[in-house]
Amino acid sequence: HEPFVPAELEAAREWLASGKAVFLALGAYADEGIVNDWNSLLTGRGARFGTGLICEPVRTAGGTVEGDPLCGHLETSGAELDDQHPITSRIAVSGRAFLFSATRPVETSAAGNAWSIARLARSGPEAWVDTPEGTAFTQDPHEARGIRGLAAASEPWAPAEGAANGRVLLLGSPASLEGGRLPTIRDFVAAGVRWLAGREMRDFELVDAHELPFRPDQALQTRLDNLSVIALPAAAFLTALFLFWRRRR
Repeated sequence: HEPFVPAELEAAREWLASGKAVFLALGAYADEGIVNDWNSLLTGRGARFGTGLICEPVRTAGGTVEGDPLCGHLETSGAELDDQHPITSRIAVSGRAFLFSATRPVETSAAGNAWSIARLARSGPEAWVDTPEGTAFTQDPHEARGIRGLAAASEPWAPAEGAANGRVLLLGSPASLEGGRLPTIRDFVAAGVRWLAGREMRDFELVDAHELPFRPDQALQTRLDNLSVIALPAAAFLTALFLFWRRRR
């Protein structure tokens, strides 16, 4: 986890120049020297890695919570995915959520005339970027809320004849690829690898959401929690009232 030595930096530059595909994941805790090296190599492609850790409030039955490490786990639905790009167009309407952990911002901007750029996944509008000088997992006054990019894709408008496709996929969450978390973004990664290889994901390669084990997303879990807070005491009260009425008879 140290910055490139000159020979490594040159090898990475030659790899990109040759048009070979790249799947690059750098998280919130990656060495900043490595991040700066890759950002310099990606200049002109319209995508780069930012700094900090993207956080969002955690919604519970008692309201939203900040200051908890769970704020660093970002759950996205189809609404936060690009429904036009080949990687995410199918999974955006598949009815499932994805979890991005310990995520570094992936920033997009206008690319050079030779490149197209797409922000594939984003946070919700309540997100902020946690910085080392602030309170951990808490939105401080200097940390503005807003939509943040989680992943992006770049490719040449017209690849050189006989060359590879030149496609690049950037992900701000390598933590989602390890430690048993891969299933939480499996379809996203599978579609990304297919795209890098020049194959687009087709409808029949997706598992229907109704065939997957039930796992409520954050919004549904909050509604279920709220319902349990109201319904369980109410059920107990009605049961006691019914028993009291039966005994009075």
